[in-house]
Amino acid sequence: MRIIIAMLLTLFCITGCSQPASDILTQISGVWRFSDDSLLTIKHDKDSVYLTSGERVIAAKVGAIDTRNKTVNLKVILPDGRDAIWTIKQVFTADDRTFYLVVTLHDGKKDVLQFVRKV
Repeated sequence: MRIIIAMLLTLFCITGCSQPASDILTQISGVWRFSDDSLLTIKHDKDSVYLTSGERVIAAKVGAIDTRNKTVNLKVILPDGRDAIWTIKQVFTADDRTFYLVVTLHDGKKDVLQFVRKV
């Protein structure tokens, strides 16, 4: 019986002891600078994410979050009304203390975002 309990606890820890999805959303919330020096503000509240680029607010909902690969899929509505998926990936530096973001847009274009400040 102890062996079964130990196996179940191990399985639970493997599947359930990873970083909570909300931690990633909290970590990526802030003001970020695109490679062209424009800014993107990311702010989350439960299942919603608020994106602001310049004066434009981009409607977004949280899709799949992969805590193992540090990615967040966002369902966004483009200015022309189409739905799209954007993926934000945390990329940690060699010291594992800081990270930057790589954004992959719906058309496959990627950009690197550097942290500016918290919201």
